[in-house]
Amino acid sequence: MSQTMQNIRNSGGESLSAQLNAIPFPELLEENRGAVLKALPKHLDVDRIMRIALTAFRRSDSLQKCEPLSILAAVVQASQLGLEIGQNGEAFLVPFKKECQLVPGYKGLMKLVLQGRHAIDIYAQEVRQNDRFIQTYGLRREFIHEPLCHNGFLASDEERGLVTGFYAVAALKSGERTYVTMSEGQVNKIRDESSGFKAAMQFGRPSPWIDDYVPMGLKTVLRSLCNKLPMSTDLSTALALDTAANLGVSQSLTLKQAADGTYEPPNFGDAYEQQAAARNAPQSPEQPRQQGPRPSAAPRSTPRPTASPQAPAAGSGTAAKATTAPSPQASSPAAPAKAASKQTASSKSLQDLLAEMRIATTETVISDLYLKAKPLCSGREEDDLNYQYDMAIKRIEEQSQELFPS
Repeated sequence: MSQTMQNIRNSGGESLSAQLNAIPFPELLEENRGAVLKALPKHLDVDRIMRIALTAFRRSDSLQKCEPLSILAAVVQASQLGLEIGQNGEAFLVPFKKECQLVPGYKGLMKLVLQGRHAIDIYAQEVRQNDRFIQTYGLRREFIHEPLCHNGFLASDEERGLVTGFYAVAALKSGERTYVTMSEGQVNKIRDESSGFKAAMQFGRPSPWIDDYVPMGLKTVLRSLCNKLPMSTDLSTALALDTAANLGVSQSLTLKQAADGTYEPPNFGDAYEQQAAARNAPQSPEQPRQQGPRPSAAPRSTPRPTASPQAPAAGSGTAAKATTAPSPQASSPAAPAKAASKQTASSKSLQDLLAEMRIATTETVISDLYLKAKPLCSGREEDDLNYQYDMAIKRIEEQSQELFPS
C-alpha cells in the first residue's frame, strides 16, 4: 500500500487532503502506482493506464488546474471499472471547477453492460434523413432500419443526410431483445438540460455536443437503455458519475472510495429540483429583432437559436433586408470575387476560422469570418458554420446585455 493511501485510510482530514493536493499530479500518480495496479482488472496494463492518464493531464490546461487528488481518484475509479481514459471513448477526465470528474463515454457504457454478463450483445446507431426507418407497436413491438446503401455498401454520411434519431439494442442471455429509440428532438431536449452544454452555450466554450454530436446522441440513447437492463454495481457507479456530470454537481468521489470500490453517489434530489425549476421558470419576453442576412435555420444535429441573428450589412442597406445567408458575392457583384474570396480563405483552414469565430468580440469580425469560411463548406460543414455563426452572434448579444442592461 502506498504511503498516500495509508495516510488517507488512517486520517482523511481536510488538512491531509490539502497536503496531498500540494503534490504535483505526475508525482502523486507515480507514488500511487500500487493503488492503480490493485484496482485494475488483470487484462489491463498499469504502465499503459498511467501513461494514458499523464497524457490526458498534460494535454489539458483546465485539467492541470484541478486538485491532483481528485484526478488520481478519477484515474483509480476508471481502473476499478476497467475503463481506459480518453483513448477509445470509454471514459474521460473532465474538469469541473477544481474537481476532476470521471465521465464514461458510450463505448464505456457498452463495455460495462457486457462485463455484467447479463447481455451478450449491445449496440447503438444513428438514423439519417435518407435511411428507411419504420417503427411498429401493438401486438408486436419492433422497428426496421435500412441505411442508405450503394451496391450493398453503406453510403457516406453526406449522402445519407442529417441525423434524425438514434436507437440502442441489447440482446440478453435469455434470448430476449430490448431496445430504445429516440428522435433527434428527444435527444436534443436531454442535451439542452445538460449543465455542460448550457455553460458551453453561455460562455462560448467547446462542447462534445457541438463537436461530437453523434457519439453524444448514441450515449444518450444507451443511457436510457441501460436503465431497462439488469444493472451491475460497476454500471450503476458509471451511470451515477455521469448523472453528476450532467447535472453540474460534484461527484464527491474520494480516493479511498475509488481504491476500495465503495463509491456512493451524492443525493441528486436538490439538483433535479433546481433543474425542474429552471425548466418551468417563465421566460422573459425577447424584443423582436430585424431579420439578418444569415438564415435562422441551424443544422438538425445542433440547437436552433431562439432568435434570428443579425449580421452587419456588408456595405449597403440592401444586405440588411436579405433573408438568405451572406455569400462571397455580397462584397462584390462580380463573379471573380468568389474565386478571390476562396483563395484568400484557403490560407486558413475551416477549423481555424471556426475557432476564431468562437472567440471573436464584434459582429463585424464574426461576419467577416463567416464570409471567409463559407466557400470552404459543403453539406454538414455548412450547417455547422451556420450554427457557429448563430451562437457567436448570440454570445455577443448576451455580453452586450450584461454590460448595458435595459
